[in-house]
Amino acid sequence: ISSMDQLSMDSHRSCLICTAPITLAHMGIDACRACAAFFKRCRRSGKRFPCRQSQGQCTFRKHAKFMCRACRYDKCVQFGMGFENQH
Repeated sequence: ISSMDQLSMDSHRSCLICTAPITLAHMGIDACRACAAFFKRCRRSGKRFPCRQSQGQCTFRKHAKFMCRACRYDKCVQFGMGFENQH
């Protein structure tokens, strides 16, 4: 694959957590900087948040406010985000 083809493919990547467009992986997965920073803050603080809808299935998108921190954090973990994967 040529470098131009690779750049074209990379420009279509999106964050697995919030679907924002990304160019680089963070914390070992295709994640935006905002989601990686959110995950780091949660892990360092040790806080756990209750699900706002009490079912653990909240959905969110890039341009919407993250309404449920519990579901956002769980999605980070589900996709394998972690400090050991940090590059």
